[in-house]
Amino acid sequence: MKNTMRRMENITFYDPAGIARHLEKMAARGWMLESCSNFTWRYRRISPAKLHFAVTYFPQASDFDPEPSEQQRTFREFCEMAGWKHVVSWAQMQIFVNERENPVPMETDALVQVQTIHKAMKKNYLPSQLLLLAVSLLNAGLLIHTLITNPLYVLSSNSSLFTGSCWTLMLVLCSAEIWAYYHWYHRAKKAAEQNGEFLETRRYRGFKWVILILMLCALAFWLLSMADGRQRMIGIAALLYVVVLMVLVNGVKVLLKHKKVRAGINRTATIASCFVLSFALMGGLTYFVARFVGSGKPEKGPAGVYEFHGQTWYLYDDPLPLTIEDMMETDSSGYSREWTERSSVFLSQYEARQRGKLGEKHLTDLEYTITKVKVPAIFDLCRDSLMERYADRRGPEEFRDYYRYEPQDPALWGANEVYRRYSGDIALDSYLVCWGEKIVEITFYWEANAGQIEIAAEKLRDV
Repeated sequence: MKNTMRRMENITFYDPAGIARHLEKMAARGWMLESCSNFTWRYRRISPAKLHFAVTYFPQASDFDPEPSEQQRTFREFCEMAGWKHVVSWAQMQIFVNERENPVPMETDALVQVQTIHKAMKKNYLPSQLLLLAVSLLNAGLLIHTLITNPLYVLSSNSSLFTGSCWTLMLVLCSAEIWAYYHWYHRAKKAAEQNGEFLETRRYRGFKWVILILMLCALAFWLLSMADGRQRMIGIAALLYVVVLMVLVNGVKVLLKHKKVRAGINRTATIASCFVLSFALMGGLTYFVARFVGSGKPEKGPAGVYEFHGQTWYLYDDPLPLTIEDMMETDSSGYSREWTERSSVFLSQYEARQRGKLGEKHLTDLEYTITKVKVPAIFDLCRDSLMERYADRRGPEEFRDYYRYEPQDPALWGANEVYRRYSGDIALDSYLVCWGEKIVEITFYWEANAGQIEIAAEKLRDV
């Protein structure tokens, strides 16, 4: 039978009554609180007992304090005379227990209690929540900006969707936490001033669990969506990097507290260890990826190199569904062919580039992007995003339609929709072609004739 237990407690820091009731229930089940941390609360087994708990706050205290201050010791001695024994401290929170059947209340002035909680909240909790809110808002803003300017980049990457959803959920959680606290504080202060009553905190445990479950679901989906085992291992290693960093930094803080190091020095050393350990672990993660994860199937590398104007250029030889050689006779050895892929639950996007060696003027280029939309509801968004990519929304009004796509007869392509790109009044050899839920954007770097277009359509239609 285990004599200790660790639990992740979904508590509200400024909820003294709720925390006290929870600890009383745990004591009735035979568990006494032994220590608190940001991650878990540790309990030890006792004989089930009916105990009374009280939670107070000491605003001057810090989670970096190696031992209680003189004021705290005096306060504890005063409380012990009334039967209240100190159990644990967690930053500004002080938890006491009383075995008497009808103990004398520790807090009698509701207004003082509310003001003390507010001072304690301003010490650590609120600044950290506001900082996390600012970071979440920044990342959520970047996500929204990217969705507006280049939605296909986000929608074609499960990693972007995962990080974006997590930061958005964190933004919602931080906003709710800060709003809930200030909503309670103003109401509690008013109730204390008018009626002398302490207004209990309204708990949002269900809401917090929903946010946590959604984050875990997003994480599980992100990992499972990685078809490549090496990518999954890299993702797991990155998550372990975060967890190990948090554990080590917290370990440094706890060790320094155990060594009775002053709070200011502890805080500085802990912050410094966070920077040092983050770089060290990142180096270890990079070595792990290069040494073990990269030891399987080799990554795609260049097939050759050449020099041009004193610089080294690489040639690739990826298989492409459509090449220049399919449409005309040319020197196939003088080309670099690259193929890249991005895929998510919403769409898959493939980019192909065939480029001739620099300086070989008889060689031309070919580029195309294939977008397979998996959710029909976003097809128009994807097509319009591709069509508006070259639009200049910042210039004068008369130039905003200078670069544009114009509808064309789709018969030559055998497609549902075809658009051709224009530069002013000049028609370019760049097309946007829609076959069902597939969109192909292709650019010929020569004047493609009808026969070459038919070959391109035949090759790309069923990719």
